[in-house]
Amino acid sequence: MNETHNLIPCEIELPEGLFELKAFIRSVRPGDRRSDYPTAVDLDELFQNSEMLQNSMVWRDMEGNLAAYAYVHFPYNNLTFEIADLYWIDNLEHEILCWAEERMRLHYPADLAEQTLDGSCRVEDDRMKRFFVSHGFMKQEVESITYRVDLMNPLPAPVLPPGYSLRPLNPLSEIEKVVALHQAAYGTGLFSIEERIAIMNTAAYLPEMDLVVQAPDGSLAGNCICGIEQVTSENEQARGYTDPVVVHPQYQRRGIARALLLEGLTRLRERGIRIAELGTTNLNTGMRRAAEAAGFQCVSQRVWYSKKIE
Repeated sequence: MNETHNLIPCEIELPEGLFELKAFIRSVRPGDRRSDYPTAVDLDELFQNSEMLQNSMVWRDMEGNLAAYAYVHFPYNNLTFEIADLYWIDNLEHEILCWAEERMRLHYPADLAEQTLDGSCRVEDDRMKRFFVSHGFMKQEVESITYRVDLMNPLPAPVLPPGYSLRPLNPLSEIEKVVALHQAAYGTGLFSIEERIAIMNTAAYLPEMDLVVQAPDGSLAGNCICGIEQVTSENEQARGYTDPVVVHPQYQRRGIARALLLEGLTRLRERGIRIAELGTTNLNTGMRRAAEAAGFQCVSQRVWYSKKIE
């Protein structure tokens, strides 16, 4: 299709723009995709970083209403966008991609050739898959998986190896330690102290549910951040989450992830939460086993695509 549009690209202005963005996402998504990324909590975390404003854009119609948004999350290079059905045309897709590619060039002036622009969509989302394929993205092996558990079902008691203990994180003295734990578990230095603090600054964060497992030598062996995403209408149900869940490579395969999940789920249920979710990837077989052992079932999958930018 060669239609043109009369939408106006605009920068996001905080804080009003963030509230508007959340409302737009709620309005364009089907009910069964309300918990897809980005959630309201994800946006609260992301926009604590001032750089997000220069790496995000919205498109408005002539009356000023939102018709689309897009952002690139650095240093992960992830492109996320959504367009209202009324305005979804090839021309706007192309404009969003050109904008994202320019953000990549500006962010990586010296080493762009070493980077890729990445994006994802649900496996059943033919429109988004067509967008990626038609614009030169290559499908990747990795897929994101969302698991869900009904907390009305019985939960086993968490079991730890002898000498290990489970407790809330001490935020005053253990921030650097828990960030180092995440970096070791993921094998990357991308996760920063600033990102961890951003998670802790959202309304969904509950300090008593930021759980860690302490090894016999006093080091942190694992961490699970549990929280509750608040409802925005009386027709919605509060949803708990139990991720990220990380275990230091030195302590994996000892049941620590499962123990963290079960303790987190128990605490969520005590707060009246009936449904909890977590996310992982198809390549993280250890996390998948731990989730399934704790009663989680897969409810959605997202496929990833990558593109080299010239």
